Amino acid sequence: MTSLFLASASEPFSLEIGLVLLLLAAVITFFVLELLPIDVTALAVLVVLAVLGKILPEGSQLTSDMALRGFSSRALLTVGAMFVVSAGLSRTGALGRVGDLLLSVSAKGKIRFFLLLMVTVAVLSAFMNNTPVVVVFLPVVLRVAHSSGIPASKLLMPLSFVSILGGVCTLIGTSVNIVVSDFAAEHGPGKFEMFELTKVGVIAAAVGIVYLLVVGMRLLPVRTTVADAVSGRPTEYLTEVALESGSSLVGKTLGDTLSAPGSGIRVLEVIRESIILVPEPELALEGGDLLLIKGSPDELYNLQQSRRATLVPELEEGGGARAVEASLAEVVITPDSRLNGRRIGDVAFRDRYGVSVFAVQRHGIHIREKLRNIVMRVGDMLLVQGSSEALRKLTSAEAFLLLMGVQSTIQRKHKAPIAVGVGLLTIFLISREILSPEVAALFGASLMVLTRCITIKEAYDSLNLQVLMLLAGMLALGAAMHETGAARFVADRVVGLTADYGPFWALAGIYVTTMLLTEAVTNAATAALMCPIAMSTAAGLEVNAMPFLVAVCFAASFSFITPVGYQTNTLVYGPGGYRFSDYFRVGLPLSLILGTVTLMLIPVFWPF
Repeated sequence: MTSLFLASASEPFSLEIGLVLLLLAAVITFFVLELLPIDVTALAVLVVLAVLGKILPEGSQLTSDMALRGFSSRALLTVGAMFVVSAGLSRTGALGRVGDLLLSVSAKGKIRFFLLLMVTVAVLSAFMNNTPVVVVFLPVVLRVAHSSGIPASKLLMPLSFVSILGGVCTLIGTSVNIVVSDFAAEHGPGKFEMFELTKVGVIAAAVGIVYLLVVGMRLLPVRTTVADAVSGRPTEYLTEVALESGSSLVGKTLGDTLSAPGSGIRVLEVIRESIILVPEPELALEGGDLLLIKGSPDELYNLQQSRRATLVPELEEGGGARAVEASLAEVVITPDSRLNGRRIGDVAFRDRYGVSVFAVQRHGIHIREKLRNIVMRVGDMLLVQGSSEALRKLTSAEAFLLLMGVQSTIQRKHKAPIAVGVGLLTIFLISREILSPEVAALFGASLMVLTRCITIKEAYDSLNLQVLMLLAGMLALGAAMHETGAARFVADRVVGLTADYGPFWALAGIYVTTMLLTEAVTNAATAALMCPIAMSTAAGLEVNAMPFLVAVCFAASFSFITPVGYQTNTLVYGPGGYRFSDYFRVGLPLSLILGTVTLMLIPVFWPF
């Protein structure tokens, strides 16, 4: 009977459907192969939609104004405003105080600390953006790893995973839920309530935490990470050192100085007048020699200060930087950094931030190519030198997370209670439906600025334009799929394969497709693409659309298999010393377990 219904109601293929599906395939290909930055790909989608709307015959369902559909979305406004609210909580130190409390608990037992950390991160992530939560707690975890003897690689991946689990528990916990709720309000059964997903979300989070504690800790590797640097067993870096003519090292051999047993410095090359010399112990050093050395940040700094040897930042043509009163520090490039994808030589670190870059480490590997030519990526650790003020400036620019050296100072601590009050008020307004989510979020963001918890410049800087542009492009593509019937066309094929087995297997098909897609396309973009397909699938089966939309929420968020599917996974990739395979080994079983649990619970709370 169902098959007869599908045969009669099947969406006929058209030129518009073919063009939209071709565009969808191109977008996924570009995302997976990283042929262009994801925001550039999203911008290209808008351009293509606008052009197609102009060249297609009049009366076509694919119109040029469809390209602007994403920018008028309430979901985009809500996500952008919540970035500002989260930034206010982070800037005032409201999160930092929670981290300090966790440090005091860490001495009372490893299991107790792990559980308290996981629960705290999950709760915070339910009400604010995941990335600042992980950014704040990453240094806390590194310090606890040192004091407790737990390898940081055993804690950082669970930190990211639990922030993801917490985000699905409320409407505002992740941009995915906001996108799906907005779609449901416009095309389906109505917008989600604040705690619509909480029951299943809390159960999934509890299952995930138990898995990480019992199984995940055994599967996670033991790696030497940046935590060693914090604990006094520093990570080593490759850099160059120039000997001044008056250096105390001039005239002495390597074996008696830098290469002496216990020096902590390893000399890899000696460059003298463009000639590379083998660093034999008996080689006598001369003024003007350029040495390629390897050592810890402390050892490199001590060498510069005590031996009249100058670290050479290659980004400055000609080198020859003066030895100044400065500190060495390690910084990590965060997912929202505007420097991601840029060459070090193009950034002008000294002019912009007042710091010099000496070395780069990527996933535990020291990059030996010329420093100026290195393209920075999320998770890269940079060894930098600058004054305390310069390092604070570098950190406050939100381009980096400071892991070693001068600790980042939290500005406007006295504003923390106000920021917490604004955050709670925003949650109250949304949960009680006193204001719509987008209006409540904009109200909260405005209060953060008006109460001076955050400056207007910091508010603008907190907007992750890459995420917002990506979301606008994918929302426009999702609208095109819905309006042209492309979503219904795909859904008819999905239903045709599962109709004889009942709606549950159609639900499972939507869930698995979404889960796999989110590992390559990012979660918010996946949600925007899958919502019309999920809705059309429910319509084809003549069942309630809510279970299918809820499945998209959970499947699009549960990204554990790769380090690139979710920003927080990328953020802990470098500091944790992880390899790509680590995510697959730990994340795949978690994805399968949570998929099974979620698919069993969704029909219970949202019947077909």
